[in-house]
Amino acid sequence: MAFQFPEPLDVAKYALFGSVVRAVQLSICGRDGNPLRYKPLGYVYSIAFSIAVFTGISQITKRNEELLERRLIALQEQRQQRAELFGDSTQPPRPEFQGIKRGKFFDFMDQYSTTNK
Repeated sequence: MAFQFPEPLDVAKYALFGSVVRAVQLSICGRDGNPLRYKPLGYVYSIAFSIAVFTGISQITKRNEELLERRLIALQEQRQQRAELFGDSTQPPRPEFQGIKRGKFFDFMDQYSTTNK
């Protein structure tokens, strides 16, 4: 998968997040007054860093979604092939596969024994 640039609205959201983070950082440091007056290049760095991080995260998320979609399609194909091979799975199981097999001796005893009355 090739690199895809994020949508302009997403870039704007990432830039707003970066500027808010920088403003909070300066307010925690105790800078009074207009925070934009104090080293505005810090805002540029913060915005660029947040755009880069969120773009990378969105690319990873898109790749994972595509991988999950491919796996889901493969699973559906496998289930379809299995249904075609084994027929309808809603049929009840055959009687010879039900219950516990106890062996020939116990089958013989069950056949010729009498119940106590």
